[in-house]
Parts: sequence; C-alpha cells; structure tokens
Amino acid sequence: MYWIGGIFKVFGDTAQLMGPIVLGKSFSAQERSAAIVAGTPGPNVGRGIAMAFGLFELTVMASICTHQVWVLARAALITCIYECGVNLTGKAHIKINNATLRYSVHNLGAARTRNDAKEYTGAIWIVKYFTYEVPFLPSKHDVKEYQQHTHESCLGIFYLRKKELHGIRRILHVTSGNLALAASMPVLAATLAFVTYTLTAHNFNVAVIFSSFSLFQLFWQPMTFMPRALSAIPDASNAIQWLAHVFRVELISEDTLVTDKDQEPALLTKDATFEWESHAKDSGEAFSSKGARSGGPLRGKDRGVKEDMAKEKEKPAPGKDTPIFQVKNVTMTIPRGQLVAVVRPVGSGKSSLLQGLLGEMRKVSGHVSFGGCVGYCPQTAWIQNATLCDNITFGQPFEKDRYWRIIETACLLPNLQLLPDGDLTEIEEKGINLSGGQKQRVNIARALYFEPEIVIFDDPLSAVDANVGKSLFQDAIVGALRNRGVTVILVMHVIHFLSQVDYIYTLNGVFTESGTYEDLVSRGGDFARFDLEFGGHASEGEEETQEEEVIPQTRITIEDVKLKSKRAKKQATGSGELEGRLIVKEKQSTGSVSWKVILSRRCSPHGPSMAMMVVHMRMDLILLKITFPLKFNRPNSFYQTLYGCLGVAQAILVCLLGAGMDFISYYASQSLHHKSVRNVFYASMSFFDTTPMGRILSIFGEDIDESTRLLVIMLSSVVGSIVIISVLEPYFVIAVFFIAIGYGFFAAFYRAGAREVKRLDSMLRSLLYAHFSETLTGLPTIRSYGEMKRIIAANRYYIDLEDRALLLVVTNQRWLAIRLDFMGAILVFLVGVALLAMIDVSGINTTQIGLVLTYTTSLSQMCSLVTRQTADVENYMNSVERLVQYVAGDMVPQEAPYEIEERRPPVQWPEHGAVEFNDVKMAYRPGLPNVLKGISIKIRGGEKIGVIGRTGAGKSSLMLALVDISTLGLKDLRSKISIIPQDVWTIHSNLDPFSQHSDAVLWDALHRSCLLDSSTTSKLSYSSDGVGSEQAPTNRCDLDSTIEREGANLSIGERSLLSLARVLVKDDRVVVLDEAIWMHY
Repeated sequence: MYWIGGIFKVFGDTAQLMGPIVLGKSFSAQERSAAIVAGTPGPNVGRGIAMAFGLFELTVMASICTHQVWVLARAALITCIYECGVNLTGKAHIKINNATLRYSVHNLGAARTRNDAKEYTGAIWIVKYFTYEVPFLPSKHDVKEYQQHTHESCLGIFYLRKKELHGIRRILHVTSGNLALAASMPVLAATLAFVTYTLTAHNFNVAVIFSSFSLFQLFWQPMTFMPRALSAIPDASNAIQWLAHVFRVELISEDTLVTDKDQEPALLTKDATFEWESHAKDSGEAFSSKGARSGGPLRGKDRGVKEDMAKEKEKPAPGKDTPIFQVKNVTMTIPRGQLVAVVRPVGSGKSSLLQGLLGEMRKVSGHVSFGGCVGYCPQTAWIQNATLCDNITFGQPFEKDRYWRIIETACLLPNLQLLPDGDLTEIEEKGINLSGGQKQRVNIARALYFEPEIVIFDDPLSAVDANVGKSLFQDAIVGALRNRGVTVILVMHVIHFLSQVDYIYTLNGVFTESGTYEDLVSRGGDFARFDLEFGGHASEGEEETQEEEVIPQTRITIEDVKLKSKRAKKQATGSGELEGRLIVKEKQSTGSVSWKVILSRRCSPHGPSMAMMVVHMRMDLILLKITFPLKFNRPNSFYQTLYGCLGVAQAILVCLLGAGMDFISYYASQSLHHKSVRNVFYASMSFFDTTPMGRILSIFGEDIDESTRLLVIMLSSVVGSIVIISVLEPYFVIAVFFIAIGYGFFAAFYRAGAREVKRLDSMLRSLLYAHFSETLTGLPTIRSYGEMKRIIAANRYYIDLEDRALLLVVTNQRWLAIRLDFMGAILVFLVGVALLAMIDVSGINTTQIGLVLTYTTSLSQMCSLVTRQTADVENYMNSVERLVQYVAGDMVPQEAPYEIEERRPPVQWPEHGAVEFNDVKMAYRPGLPNVLKGISIKIRGGEKIGVIGRTGAGKSSLMLALVDISTLGLKDLRSKISIIPQDVWTIHSNLDPFSQHSDAVLWDALHRSCLLDSSTTSKLSYSSDGVGSEQAPTNRCDLDSTIEREGANLSIGERSLLSLARVLVKDDRVVVLDEAIWMHY
C-alpha cells in the first residue's frame, strides 16, 4: 500500500513538472498572429488547441495522483503504544507511567499540562475539599509569589499552559519566517535566473520567460509546505525518540504468572523475594537528555527556582537512606481447597505480597507457581464504564441461572432494586456512582462468576458493613468458594473471621508467624497480642448478639430484580434520560459552526487592533503586486531590480503578518484555555460523575493543539488568497464568476457532511481515550483473569471505529480536492482556447497572453486551495466549538458561589466546631431520587459523632451535603472543615502543597498518623519455629519520598493515613471521616 502511494506521488509530481513545458510549447502556437503580419507561414491552430487539452489532462492527472493517502500508520502506532503499555514491567512502569502513556496518544508535546490536568481533575474531591482551586489556578501575581517557595508541579495549570504556549509561539515565529522565505523564493529565484539569462547575451523570448516563470511558480506550494515540514522535524524527532524509548522498555514475559495445572498444591513459593522498583533511581533516566518530563530547558528565573529546589533537596532529612521496600523470603505451600489468611497492620506489605505473587511486583529471587487459573479482587475495585452485568460477566458467556445465583450470593439484590435499570444500569467511569461497598461486591461477584481455581482477595470486606461482611464471608468466600474446592488467599483486617480460616500467615516485610488460628493464639506471639488488642475472637459472639437487634428489612427476591431488568430492556435502557444513563452523551452540534464560535477564537483583548494591522499588511502587499505590470520606459535591468525588491518586500510583509497572527493566536488560545479550565474546576460534582475523564482530557488535549497550530495558518491563507486573486485577475471576473459557482456547489456539498464527520471523529476519539485510560488502571485485574487478549481486541475495535471517521474526514477532503482541481483544469482550458480565438480579433500581444496564461494556471491552483481551506476552517472550528461550550458553561454546570463577599464569616469561625442539619434533603443531581430525606441533627463543638448504616444508606452522601451550603461561599465553608474521603486520590506535595507550614509540623503529622515508625532501621524478629530472621523495614514515607501519580506506589491503607496526615497539618475544628480508618485495625 505504501509503495502504491509512492508510485502515485511520482506520477503526480511528473504531471506538475510537465505543465510548464506544455505551456511553453503553447506560446509557439499563439505566435500565429505575428507570423501572419510578417507574411510567413504561421503555426497550426490545432496545435494550440492540443496544447490546451494537454494542460487540462496534466492538471487532472496531477490532482488524482497527488491525493492518494493512507491512515494506517496512525492506527498502528496507537495500537503498538497500547499493547506495549499493558505489558510494562514494574521497572518500566516507573519510567513510563499510565499518565505518560495516555498523553503519548493525546499529544506528546503537551504531556506536562495534560498530566497535571488529569491528576487534578481525577482528584477533584480533594481539590474541592481543601479549597485548592485558587492555588492550582493562580493569577500572574500569585504565580510569582508561589515560585519563591513552591515546587513547579504545584504552580497550577495556568502557569504550565503559559509555558507551553511560549514554546508554541516560538515555533510559530520560526514558521512565519520560513513562510516569508517561501513566499519570496519564486520571485528571487526568477530574478536571479532572468539576470543570468540576459547577462549571457540571450534575448528575451516570451515563450522562455513565461514558461520559466510558470516553473518558478511551482516553487510556491512545496516551499509553503516546507516550513511546516521543517517545523515538524523537531516534533517528529522527539516523538521518534519517545516511541523508541517506549518500544525498548522491558516488557512482562509470558511466564510472569506461572500456572502449572499438574502441580499438587494450589500455590507453591520457594524463597521468593519481591521488591518495588526505586522511583528515585529510575525516574531521571527517562528523557533526562531532552528534558521532556520537566518541560524542556530552563531559563532565567525558572532555572533559579529549580536550582534553589535542588539545593533544598541536598539537605539531609530523616529517613533519607531508607532502603527499597521488599517482601523477603516468602515460602508458602497452600493445598488446594484451603482458605488462607494473611494479616498484620497497614504498611506491613500484605498488598505487596499479593502483587508479587501475581507478577505485578519485581521478583528478585525464588520461585512462584499456581496450580490453576487465578481470579483477583484488588483492594480498590476496578470498575469498567459499562453496565453492571458486563462488569460481573467480564467477557465470559452469559449463563442466566449462574449469574442470578451469584448476584444473590454477593448481596447485590438490594442494590439492583435501587438502581434505575437494575443490572443493566450503566456504571460510570471508575464506578463513581457506586459506594465503596457496592464496588467491592461487584468485584467479588466478578470473581465468583469467573469460576477460577484460585481466588486472591485483598481485604474484600473492608468497605462493607458488618451484616453484609458476614454474609459475604459465609456465603461467598466460604460457601461458594472454599466449600466447593476453590483455594482462597485472603488479606484481612476484619480479624473476627480469622477463627474460621484454615491457615494464617502474619507478615511484616517477612513472614513472622504461621499456623492455624488456635496455634497462633496459644503461642502468645505477635499474632496473639494483635488478636487480643483488637478483640478478634471475643467480638464475634457479641457481634452476633447485636445483629439480632437489627431492624428487619423487606425481603427482595431475584424475581423482583429480574422484572426490573426486563422492564428496562423494553424501555431501551437509559435512552434520553439521566436516570438510566449515568454517562451523559456528549453534546453534538449540528449545522454550520456559529459566528459566535469564530469570533470567540479571533476576538481576544488584542484582536481588533491586530486584525486591522493584518488587513493593512495584505493591502500593502497587493498594491505592491499591482505595480509589477506598469511601464516606466526603463531598461530591462530596472524591471528586474524592481521585481527582486518586490520579492524582498513581500517576504518582510509575510513575516510581519505571521508575527501578528501568532500574537492573536497566543492570546486567543490562552484565553479559551483559562476560561474552560476555570469552568471545569468550579463545576458541580455531577459534571464529573457523568463525564468520562477521556472526554475532559480530549478538550485539554488535541482540541487546543489544533486550534493553536492549524487554525491560524488556515484563516490567514483563506483571507490573503481571496484578496490576492481578486486583485490580480480583474479581466476574468465574469469567467471566474461562473467557475466560482461550480466551486461553491462542490464546497457546499462537501461542507454538509464534512462538519458532521469531523464532529463524529472528535467524539469517537474521546471514546478511544476513555477506554485507553480505563484499561491501563485495571491491568492487574485484567491480567489475573487472563483477559488481556480480549481487552487488546477491544482497544483495536475502538481504534478502528475512530479510524473510520478519520478516514472519512481525509477522503472527504480528497473528494473535494479532485473536483476542485478538475474545475481549475477546465478554467485553464477555457482560457487557452479563448486566447487562441481572440488573437485575430482583439490584437492582444504575446506578452499579455503569456502573463494571462501564467496567472491563470496559478489561479486555478489558488482557487482550489482557497475553497478547500474555507471548508476546512469550519471543520477545524469544531475544536474551538467544543472549547467554547466549556467556556460558555453550556456543558459544565457550575456549583454554588465560591465566595460571597457580603457573607464572609469571622476569621475564627467556627469558634466551637458545632454543626447543625435542619431537614436536609439531597439528590446527586436533578432527576435522581433523594438520597438524604429530611436529616435533622445538632452536633455540639468537641463531640465525636459516629454515623452508621448499611452500605448505600447515605453515609458518604451526608458528608457531601455538609460541604454544600447556600448562605456561605464554598471557600469559606470548606476551608474550615477537614474531610478524609473514603476513596483517597493523591497529588504531588500531598501534605503541604504550597509550603504554608514548617517541616516540623509535617514530620509531627506523619508520626501522629502512624505513617512513620519510631525507628527506620531493620529489626530482628522470630518466626514460628524460633529461628531469627531479618524483618524488612516497613517505613517507606518521609518528606523526601516521591509519590507517583495517583499514589501508585502506596497501598490503600498508606494513602488513607496520608490523607489523615494532611488533615492533621490543616488543624481545623471540624473533621469529617468517611470510613477513612476501615483498614487500620
């Protein structure tokens, strides 16, 4: 296919070069009138007509051959990047994390801004709870203040976008200079050639002059595109280096998760040691030479800030030499059908052990093998943006009876009854519309439906209430799995179930004890003290007694839920209403792009004055071109010099024009970006609940880049070309008018479909990005279930789907180009025939004929280009249209006022920390039922209040209602309340992003939150047989520790403790905890 495209390109270029030769031959035929006057035989008229036909055929051939294109390369690259990303080892993932891979597909050059936009919007709960909107969106003066003591990653999106635009503006300035050179090159080349021609004692010959001039005009198009190609070379070079880096990283081998169905035990490990990769050691390797991660070379003040930070980093800090965390000397032999538990407090390495067994953590030494297929339920349940049914079946064939039996076993029947479409309700991205307990039950149901031989649970009962937890343990873990011969490996913090497991391991970097529950209690070791401290066995009977007092609830049967699902199918699940479809369909405009969108792009604070300057430059350029054909009765050298001077003047004016357009583009892009980001940050939470992350990122990704890089060139070319053509060809206005009707017809026909295809392409691209992002976060689950091939196939499907729209966009453009070039060929043919007919009638001389034919040939190309660009401008305006929808707030519902000046509370408010609810009712958004129904409660200052209830009863919703009040601005309210959410998402510089507290306060918070032990050195512990073994240090946190994006290098428990430490630093009078300590027994 590539060879075919190359052959077409050769034929197209050959046809273009043959055009001027045929044009030169046509002048011989057009000298017939002069031959008749001289009384000599003239050339045959038929020869001239044949030359006109030749020009027509060559123009059509050049058009058809040039416009053969292909788009397979782009699809292949995205597929390769994705398949490489889902197979990265832990070491490679340190260098190339998920966020970096996402923006390899979005846009490599602007990855820094996109990374931070993704991290901030992904942690929008934290941003709003801690009133970080203003610091993350600082003004110019705030940036100067923050730069003195704040890390660059906390300076905000506006600051990073401004740096990015500065780089883009420099590139555009270079491009403008190259365009000026391209515009003057044909003129300067022709001047030099003509001077040389005359100095070598050749006389001026009309055929030679104008055929040569036509050849020089061919320089215009390649020289115009050459600057864009040259400016793309650095981008292409960086992209190639980046792709080479991605494709050379270490990939997971096929035997990472070793399965040997012939081995007798379900799990066999021998002296296995697992280690997390060192972020500090490896993070600097990627792109250190190019500065891709840091945003490029630093200059001036930025470099000074970085140097100050580097000096600060050199200062010694406690825990600086903490070794890399390891889980050491793991030896386990788990028989088939056993229920085995791994226990110890947070940070002891339990989740790391499971990651190591599954191959997600680097194995330093030893052997690990499973005796069958494995199912994995991670601590943070991975939920797809699909129906609840699809999340449970997870690519497996649907078996009705087994499916509904598992729904009941996983305690999901009450939740299905509450969901608007039952099990066909669409679950939003990351399961944001489900509570933590509901997500974990879907996670468990997926493992049950998969029917693996070995199931690994990472604290599955931590997010559910006591009643549901007991049912899940008895019916799902014991009943549906262990009692049916399935091996279960269970990490637990809910220790009152430990008496019912077959075997227990205690872990603190290494296995310290192992045995049955009775054996470990009788030994009186660490486990016995742990069990006694948290009341494991003793509390079980008390809990059962308390459960008898629970108010009975209405019994929900499978038939009730089935009836609701059948009703949802009949009503076309989720169609048209927010109740059923939780991911709102992206708004798709129809018809022409409105003038409001176009003006919003061009009208920045500096727009009107710059627009007048641009028009003035173009008119000056036209006036200079008009002077070319005038006669001054001067020698030829005078005209040659004048022609060369006009070429230089043209280059200067084009350069100034480009600089002016770059200036407009800079401020317009900055304004649109700032307004859209601000609206997103101050959007209500319902917007984030119903809008996939991929759609938001596509707005801050390719849409902005298209409007920055392409739109300016399109608009300036259209306006300038239309004016130049109108002035240079006044004698053919009538002929051009009729040809213009043909151009307009094809352009109108093209625009009607091209607009919608471009919009469809943008929407499908968002869908591709969302799937790309979603699957990268669920890789451990996908790999453990052996569903990698299916997920890769699904990604290829989304790529093909988006490529169909992209191919339509490209083929539409080629369809229009071929037909417009055909119309231009007709224009050239008609002009040539008409000039032949006018030779004997009008007395037109050969010089005028040569001038007309030369400019007519150029005119046909320019008219085609102008028409195509006029249509393409509207297509590219769709990018701006999407931004304007975010700027105008049409797609972004805003939350309550951030500040209300007339209602600012006193500085010491709240003095006593009292909270009162008065008949509070709350729904997540209009159209959904109330989740809080008339809550009234009064809490006095200093009281510690616990709120209990079943999963989905509204406990987290009560927290949300606390931070939404009408009488105060949200900033004043939220800044006085500290909230520890149930789902913890991390950001850089977590404890004190803006350096408002001393290091002593931060260290104190780390100690008080139990993130730091009293000692960071290795300790000696004793195993169950009394043999001493080295205990790996469990302290992995200090002020200099690097937190990866989304807290990937911390366990869920450590993230929650870090969130608690952040609250301790803030030191507010009202603290709300949404089950933030459920894993810290």
